[in-house]
Amino acid sequence: MSNAPELHSESVERYIIKVMYNRPESIIELAQSLRPNDFFTPAYRYLFTAIKMLSLKGDITAEGIMTLLEAENRDGYHTLTGIGGAPVIENFFRDHSLPKAPAVDVQISIMKTFAYRRNAVEVSEKIRRAAESNVDIDSNKQFEDVEDLDARIKELTYSLADNINVADDVEKIGKKVSAVKDSIKNKDFSGIDIGFLYPKLNNVIKKLRNKALYVFGAPEKVGKSTFMTDIGWNIAEKLGIPVAYADTEMTEEEQLLRICSKISGVPEDKISEDDLTPEQRVAVDAAWDHIEKVPFYHFNANELTNAELESKVKLLQLRHGIGLFIYDYVKIQSHEAEKGRLDMIMASKIDTLKEKIAKQCDIPVITSGQMYPLDDTEQGQKAGKNKHKFAETSHFTKLADVIARLDRCNPEDPTAFGTHYVELIMGRKVSARDVGKRVQFDFKQEIHKIRELV
Repeated sequence: MSNAPELHSESVERYIIKVMYNRPESIIELAQSLRPNDFFTPAYRYLFTAIKMLSLKGDITAEGIMTLLEAENRDGYHTLTGIGGAPVIENFFRDHSLPKAPAVDVQISIMKTFAYRRNAVEVSEKIRRAAESNVDIDSNKQFEDVEDLDARIKELTYSLADNINVADDVEKIGKKVSAVKDSIKNKDFSGIDIGFLYPKLNNVIKKLRNKALYVFGAPEKVGKSTFMTDIGWNIAEKLGIPVAYADTEMTEEEQLLRICSKISGVPEDKISEDDLTPEQRVAVDAAWDHIEKVPFYHFNANELTNAELESKVKLLQLRHGIGLFIYDYVKIQSHEAEKGRLDMIMASKIDTLKEKIAKQCDIPVITSGQMYPLDDTEQGQKAGKNKHKFAETSHFTKLADVIARLDRCNPEDPTAFGTHYVELIMGRKVSARDVGKRVQFDFKQEIHKIRELV
């Protein structure tokens, strides 16, 4: 005798149908919360659909259900005829003792749980068969390569979430007016406010908003990694928001040394060489202890495909509740160099960051790319002063939501009073009057500390 738990509850399904049959005012809530496939018993599945359709046309009766099924769903009609038809439906489900507004939340939750588990079993079996046979059973074709198989596995796995959704009905967009008006009034758009760290930059870029891609372009060796690490680490440390940092250059050891230097104020080379004074050793040991407590997740992404990167971030969000993703930085990697047009490869990477990660994970994403001034070129003279281009693709400007330039200050510029500046280049989520504004910073790169200047 098996001790395995059941994957359905006949009594719960019967209760849901009984509520719909006797209390039509409950049908809207149940129809929005449940789907036909949430029912395991075929007869109840057909009854759920028929009662929902019949409620749009008039009174709900056993005879009406059978007439509807006979006209529109012969399989359902034959199934219910086989158990006795209209007389059995009326006798089995009519219940005048039900409360006027019966509670169904618990029953809905139970059914969604069972449906999810049944679907998980079905999906796992499909994955096993696909891996063993190299054939997609649904489309009856072989997978071209392991990436094609991986894409199908992810599609099947992500589809499981559909069984958890209890409010998938599409509503008029006007339903959102009140919420959007309140968010505008209260300046409460979802995202991360970095005013605690960089108040002027926060005001220019209008926070790090969920679903948005932020790009900081810069020439080589200006400090892109230092800048993005500073943002990510402070958000994880000060706000307690878990941050994922994908690195295409530094190892975990190198990033740890950088963060330890940042916290302790001791230069990185001294920490790595263990050349410390007693006071520095105390500060470094305290920094190591502190790093272990902060929800900052670092991994090397240098050889990851777009699909692998997407899966990695989604898994991190599932396990740790990632609220910000930083990708340092967008470039052509060694395994991609011979695959075709470099601009299209770059476009695909940027699209993954925005569409597959920022939007689907509902978090802000920060990345960077190599950016150069056009001022000294013929193209730049045509474009105008202070125009820039990205090294390998124009898709940054096509796909990113906010683009800013990070660069060193010109010591001969009388308006510059820091070591670096961030200039807003463009943005769909910013004010047009802020384009071209610069925020000055003081970079102490020997200890990886950054301060916004007033």
